[in-house]
Amino acid sequence: MKLEPEIVRDVLLFLEENLTYEDADSSNPHIRRSFSKSEIVDKLGFDLVSKNDIAYAIDQLLKEEYISSQNGVSRDNQGNIAYVRINDITWKGHELLNNIRDDSIWKEVKEKIKPFTSLGIGIISNVATSIIQEHLNKIIK
Repeated sequence: MKLEPEIVRDVLLFLEENLTYEDADSSNPHIRRSFSKSEIVDKLGFDLVSKNDIAYAIDQLLKEEYISSQNGVSRDNQGNIAYVRINDITWKGHELLNNIRDDSIWKEVKEKIKPFTSLGIGIISNVATSIIQEHLNKIIK
């Protein structure tokens, strides 16, 4: 399987938009929206290939602690996710998303990484950070 950065971004954007958090002092302190892997796949996937890619991206985001689940992950005999409820984007996940959220920055990132067949998510985040820094330096000068 190949980890598709575009799908990683789509999953994080979906979760940011749709997850909820209710503080204990709020009117609904026990209502916190979460999503199963299959719910996310159904919302983002259109065919079997992309559904598998989405499921794989979710698995990798969980393993690397970009997102978290409320009760852990249940896996089948082959190590695939059998069931999970994702209820949060971690600090690390928010940092990644903040670096790649902006469409114009994301477009520049994709252009810069195009010559490479694969790069780690951390490297992609670093490329986005350097692009953002370049834009900030132009504004500050």
